[in-house]
Amino acid sequence: AMMPAPTKVNYNGFEPEKKKKPEITEATIDPSEIGLEKCQKIVKEQEFKIRKLKEKMAGIAPTKKNKAEIAAVKEQVEELQADGNYRAAMNYVRKVEEDERDKRRAEREKDDEEALVGGLGKKKGPAGPSEPAPKKQAAASSAEVQEVAGDFDADAEVVAVVKSAVEGSEDALAQLQKGAGAGSYKSAIKAEVASMASAAAELISAKMKRAATRDAALKTLRALSWNPPA
Repeated sequence: AMMPAPTKVNYNGFEPEKKKKPEITEATIDPSEIGLEKCQKIVKEQEFKIRKLKEKMAGIAPTKKNKAEIAAVKEQVEELQADGNYRAAMNYVRKVEEDERDKRRAEREKDDEEALVGGLGKKKGPAGPSEPAPKKQAAASSAEVQEVAGDFDADAEVVAVVKSAVEGSEDALAQLQKGAGAGSYKSAIKAEVASMASAAAELISAKMKRAATRDAALKTLRALSWNPPA
Protein backbone atom coordinates (compact mmCIF):
# COMPACT_ATOMS: atom_id res chain seq x y z
CA ALA A 1 0.00 0.00 0.00
CA MET A 2 1.20 3.54 -0.76
CA MET A 3 2.11 5.76 2.12
CA PRO A 4 -0.02 8.93 2.32
CA ALA A 5 1.89 12.18 1.76
CA PRO A 6 2.78 13.77 5.12
CA THR A 7 0.64 16.78 5.99
CA LYS A 8 1.68 19.75 8.13
CA VAL A 9 -0.27 19.72 11.35
CA ASN A 10 -0.78 22.91 13.33
CA TYR A 11 -1.30 21.90 16.95
CA ASN A 12 -2.09 25.42 18.08
CA GLY A 13 -5.61 26.11 16.87
CA PHE A 14 -5.37 29.83 17.68
CA GLU A 15 -2.19 30.49 15.71
CA PRO A 16 -2.72 31.15 12.02
CA GLU A 17 -0.08 29.84 9.62
CA LYS A 18 2.82 32.24 9.18
CA LYS A 19 2.44 34.41 6.13
CA LYS A 20 5.20 34.46 3.57
CA LYS A 21 6.86 37.74 2.76
CA PRO A 22 5.37 39.37 -0.34
CA GLU A 23 7.21 38.50 -3.51
CA ILE A 24 9.12 41.23 -5.30
CA THR A 25 6.97 42.61 -8.09
CA GLU A 26 8.28 43.01 -11.60
CA ALA A 27 9.64 46.45 -12.48
CA THR A 28 7.70 48.34 -15.13
CA ILE A 29 10.25 51.14 -15.44
CA ASP A 30 13.65 51.31 -17.15
CA PRO A 31 15.78 53.35 -14.72
CA SER A 32 18.40 54.35 -17.31
CA GLU A 33 15.62 55.61 -19.57
CA ILE A 34 13.79 57.72 -16.98
CA GLY A 35 17.08 59.03 -15.59
CA LEU A 36 18.66 59.61 -12.18
CA GLU A 37 16.40 62.43 -10.95
CA LYS A 38 13.16 60.49 -11.52
CA CYS A 39 14.69 57.40 -9.87
CA GLN A 40 15.74 59.46 -6.84
CA LYS A 41 12.16 60.83 -6.62
CA ILE A 42 10.67 57.29 -6.72
CA VAL A 43 13.08 56.13 -3.97
CA LYS A 44 12.44 59.22 -1.83
CA GLU A 45 8.65 58.93 -2.06
CA GLN A 46 8.63 55.20 -1.33
CA GLU A 47 11.02 55.57 1.60
CA PHE A 48 8.83 58.34 3.01
CA LYS A 49 5.79 56.00 2.93
CA ILE A 50 7.81 53.16 4.52
CA ARG A 51 9.08 55.48 7.27
CA LYS A 52 5.58 56.72 8.05
CA LEU A 53 4.24 53.15 8.35
CA LYS A 54 7.17 52.13 10.57
CA GLU A 55 6.47 55.14 12.81
CA LYS A 56 2.80 54.10 12.96
CA MET A 57 3.83 50.55 13.86
CA ALA A 58 6.14 51.81 16.60
CA GLY A 59 3.23 53.81 18.06
CA ILE A 60 0.94 50.78 18.44
CA ALA A 61 1.18 49.19 21.90
CA PRO A 62 2.46 45.60 21.52
CA THR A 63 -0.54 43.94 23.18
CA LYS A 64 -2.37 40.77 22.14
CA LYS A 65 -5.33 42.92 21.10
CA ASN A 66 -3.19 44.96 18.71
CA LYS A 67 -1.32 41.98 17.24
CA ALA A 68 -3.44 41.86 14.08
CA GLU A 69 -3.10 45.61 13.49
CA ILE A 70 0.69 45.47 13.90
CA ALA A 71 0.84 42.51 11.49
CA ALA A 72 -1.26 44.41 8.93
CA VAL A 73 1.01 47.48 9.04
CA LYS A 74 4.11 45.28 8.83
CA GLU A 75 2.65 43.63 5.74
CA GLN A 76 2.10 47.04 4.14
CA VAL A 77 5.76 47.92 4.83
CA GLU A 78 6.95 44.65 3.27
CA GLU A 79 4.75 45.23 0.22
CA LEU A 80 6.25 48.68 -0.29
CA GLN A 81 9.77 47.25 0.11
CA ALA A 82 8.99 44.52 -2.44
CA ASP A 83 7.87 47.01 -5.08
CA GLY A 84 9.82 46.23 -8.25
CA ASN A 85 10.00 49.83 -9.50
CA TYR A 86 11.25 51.07 -6.12
CA ARG A 87 13.98 48.40 -6.00
CA ALA A 88 15.02 48.98 -9.63
CA ALA A 89 15.23 52.75 -9.01
CA MET A 90 17.16 52.25 -5.75
CA ASN A 91 19.72 49.90 -7.38
CA TYR A 92 20.18 52.37 -10.24
CA VAL A 93 20.73 55.32 -7.86
CA ARG A 94 23.27 53.31 -5.83
CA LYS A 95 25.15 52.25 -8.96
CA VAL A 96 25.36 55.84 -10.25
CA GLU A 97 26.64 56.99 -6.83
CA GLU A 98 29.27 54.22 -6.76
CA ASP A 99 30.41 55.05 -10.30
CA GLU A 100 30.73 58.71 -9.30
CA ARG A 101 32.83 57.75 -6.24
CA ASP A 102 35.10 55.55 -8.40
CA LYS A 103 35.47 58.35 -10.95
CA ARG A 104 36.42 60.87 -8.25
CA ARG A 105 38.93 58.41 -6.76
CA ALA A 106 40.53 57.80 -10.17
CA GLU A 107 40.77 61.58 -10.74
CA ARG A 108 42.35 62.06 -7.30
CA GLU A 109 44.94 59.35 -8.04
CA LYS A 110 45.68 60.95 -11.43
CA ASP A 111 46.15 64.36 -9.76
CA ASP A 112 48.49 62.79 -7.20
CA GLU A 113 50.55 61.25 -9.96
CA GLU A 114 50.69 64.46 -12.00
CA ALA A 115 51.62 66.45 -8.91
CA LEU A 116 54.56 64.16 -8.27
CA VAL A 117 55.77 63.85 -11.84
CA GLY A 118 55.38 67.58 -12.49
CA GLY A 119 57.18 68.44 -9.26
CA LEU A 120 54.06 70.07 -7.79
CA GLY A 121 53.79 67.98 -4.62
CA LYS A 122 54.29 70.98 -2.35
CA LYS A 123 52.14 69.59 0.45
CA LYS A 124 53.47 70.55 3.85
CA GLY A 125 52.36 69.49 7.29
CA PRO A 126 51.32 72.06 9.91
CA ALA A 127 54.30 74.21 10.92
CA GLY A 128 55.56 72.89 14.23
CA PRO A 129 58.05 74.65 16.55
CA SER A 130 60.79 72.20 15.55
CA GLU A 131 60.74 73.29 11.87
CA PRO A 132 63.41 75.72 10.59
CA ALA A 133 62.39 79.30 9.77
CA PRO A 134 60.39 79.52 6.52
CA LYS A 135 63.06 81.64 4.78
CA LYS A 136 65.78 79.07 5.43
CA GLN A 137 63.46 76.27 4.41
CA ALA A 138 62.51 77.99 1.15
CA ALA A 139 66.15 78.58 0.33
CA ALA A 140 67.01 74.98 1.15
CA SER A 141 64.21 73.54 -0.97
CA SER A 142 64.96 75.80 -3.95
CA ALA A 143 68.60 74.68 -3.76
CA GLU A 144 67.39 71.09 -3.72
CA VAL A 145 65.14 71.71 -6.73
CA GLN A 146 68.14 73.07 -8.67
CA GLU A 147 70.06 70.03 -7.58
CA VAL A 148 67.33 67.75 -8.95
CA ALA A 149 67.23 69.74 -12.17
CA GLY A 150 70.99 69.71 -12.67
CA ASP A 151 73.21 66.68 -13.03
CA PHE A 152 73.88 64.91 -9.76
CA ASP A 153 74.72 61.44 -8.58
CA ALA A 154 71.71 59.97 -6.82
CA ASP A 155 72.55 58.22 -3.57
CA ALA A 156 72.12 54.51 -4.34
CA GLU A 157 70.90 53.66 -0.83
CA VAL A 158 68.19 56.34 -0.91
CA VAL A 159 67.05 55.20 -4.37
CA ALA A 160 66.89 51.62 -3.05
CA VAL A 161 64.59 52.70 -0.17
CA VAL A 162 62.24 54.48 -2.61
CA LYS A 163 62.31 51.42 -4.89
CA SER A 164 61.37 49.11 -1.96
CA ALA A 165 58.54 51.44 -0.95
CA VAL A 166 57.15 51.50 -4.48
CA GLU A 167 57.27 47.70 -4.46
CA GLY A 168 55.18 47.62 -1.29
CA SER A 169 57.72 47.45 1.59
CA GLU A 170 56.08 48.77 4.79
CA ASP A 171 59.50 49.44 6.42
CA ALA A 172 60.65 51.52 3.48
CA LEU A 173 57.37 53.48 3.50
CA ALA A 174 57.74 54.19 7.22
CA GLN A 175 61.30 55.45 6.65
CA LEU A 176 60.19 57.81 3.87
CA GLN A 177 57.34 59.13 6.00
CA LYS A 178 59.76 60.20 8.75
CA GLY A 179 61.36 62.68 6.34
CA ALA A 180 64.91 63.60 5.41
CA GLY A 181 67.65 62.76 7.86
CA ALA A 182 65.58 60.13 9.67
CA GLY A 183 66.92 57.12 7.80
CA SER A 184 70.04 55.27 8.90
CA TYR A 185 72.20 54.61 5.85
CA LYS A 186 75.46 52.68 5.70
CA SER A 187 77.12 54.95 3.13
CA ALA A 188 77.64 58.72 3.16
CA ILE A 189 74.52 60.41 1.82
CA LYS A 190 75.13 63.61 -0.16
CA ALA A 191 71.68 64.52 -1.51
CA GLU A 192 68.98 62.54 0.32
CA VAL A 193 66.00 64.74 -0.62
CA ALA A 194 67.09 65.17 -4.22
CA SER A 195 67.72 61.42 -4.58
CA MET A 196 64.25 60.67 -3.19
CA ALA A 197 62.61 63.14 -5.57
CA SER A 198 64.48 61.90 -8.60
CA ALA A 199 63.89 58.19 -7.84
CA ALA A 200 60.23 58.80 -6.99
CA ALA A 201 59.51 60.73 -10.18
CA GLU A 202 61.09 57.97 -12.24
CA LEU A 203 59.70 54.90 -10.44
CA ILE A 204 56.22 56.03 -9.39
CA SER A 205 55.28 57.25 -12.85
CA ALA A 206 55.97 53.79 -14.30
CA LYS A 207 54.24 51.93 -11.45
CA MET A 208 51.10 54.12 -11.66
CA LYS A 209 50.42 52.80 -15.14
CA ARG A 210 49.86 49.24 -13.87
CA ALA A 211 46.84 48.44 -11.72
CA ALA A 212 48.74 45.79 -9.72
CA THR A 213 51.45 48.23 -8.55
CA ARG A 214 49.41 51.46 -8.40
CA ASP A 215 48.45 51.06 -4.73
CA ALA A 216 52.03 50.84 -3.44
CA ALA A 217 53.05 53.71 -5.74
CA LEU A 218 50.31 55.91 -4.28
CA LYS A 219 51.33 55.01 -0.72
CA THR A 220 54.92 56.03 -1.57
CA LEU A 221 53.65 59.27 -3.05
CA ARG A 222 51.74 60.05 0.16
CA ALA A 223 54.74 59.11 2.29
CA LEU A 224 56.81 61.67 0.35
CA SER A 225 54.21 64.44 0.55
CA TRP A 226 56.47 66.37 3.01
CA ASN A 227 59.17 66.66 0.34
CA PRO A 228 58.69 69.81 -1.81
CA PRO A 229 60.94 68.78 -4.75
CA ALA A 230 59.10 65.44 -4.99
